[in-house]
Amino acid sequence: LVPIVPPKPNTTLEFTETIGRLYFDKKNHKNLAEKKIKVFLEYIRSHYFLDTQHLDEDFLQALSKKTAMEKGRLKALVHLITRVRNSRNFGESDLIELNAEIERFHQRVHEKNS
Repeated sequence: LVPIVPPKPNTTLEFTETIGRLYFDKKNHKNLAEKKIKVFLEYIRSHYFLDTQHLDEDFLQALSKKTAMEKGRLKALVHLITRVRNSRNFGESDLIELNAEIERFHQRVHEKNS
């Protein structure tokens, strides 16, 4: 008989949620948004092998082609990222909007790849 070894739990999600709650509770919305953007852009670099240094038209075209997503939808997300980076007053509603857009991106990519 081969013993059944239960899989190790994935604590990454729990850790991420805990850190997110910490920043959210401290009302440091801009800092959390910048971290979300950093993680999102790292995802783009590692999954689509795109340079995220300049989020320009060439970047949008390449990402649209690799993800099969509308360039207009991607442009709205990049515009939001730029707005976060340039904003001094960044509130809870802005953070929620950014999170929703990033989640929509991941959901659409997952749907297109399924």
